[in-house]
Amino acid sequence: VVLPVAAADERKRPAPARNITGYEGARRRVLVADDKPYNRLVLRDILEPLGFEVSAAGDGQQALDRAREAHPDVILMDLVMPVKTGFVATQELRQRPEFTELVIIAISASVLEADREKSLMAGCDAFLPKPVHVDELLDALASHLTLNWIYAEPEAGAEGAAPLVLPSPEVLAALPLDVLSSLEQAAAQGNVRMVDQAIEAIRPHNTAVANALAVLAKEFKYQEIWKMIQKARHVSV
Repeated sequence: VVLPVAAADERKRPAPARNITGYEGARRRVLVADDKPYNRLVLRDILEPLGFEVSAAGDGQQALDRAREAHPDVILMDLVMPVKTGFVATQELRQRPEFTELVIIAISASVLEADREKSLMAGCDAFLPKPVHVDELLDALASHLTLNWIYAEPEAGAEGAAPLVLPSPEVLAALPLDVLSSLEQAAAQGNVRMVDQAIEAIRPHNTAVANALAVLAKEFKYQEIWKMIQKARHVSV
């Protein structure tokens, strides 16, 4: 059915998103407490480029020790860890006068409301589910640390496209060895189909890394991908 146009609704395009490049004021210290090296590396790769000083702990007891040593402004606390859980570590920190004002953000793969409530009762200031979304993490940090973000102005004609952030060697090294080797071989051969398949095999492990590699693959920058993997092989996770 062909109908005449009654009125043209000309909607304005949304303004291009501005990218966060840092924050105003003194450098803030973040302690990432998680028993999985990969999770610690991902959070470090998000926060360090923004100017945060990041330290790490692999269990609840280490979190307590690092907190006493580094006096962080905020702890990103995994709730399920060996030696001492995040619940116990948080409770012990709250019992110390010097940590009563410390910001503790719980991070957990659990989506149960009971676990969220339990973390808040233990003394956490906020709760973020895994996998952690960058926007939610930055919103929580801005809210609890009273941060004013610094934004990069979008380039003219960029249509709001964000600059490509390449994964660090540490993040690539944290991927399963067989997955990384498949991509290395495919990139060395310049096999388009194999490269695409290898990148899709990375996606379940790290969507952000897969997206970044897909951009390089689309531009046939296989040598750059191969060199990145070579650097990753010299990193011990």
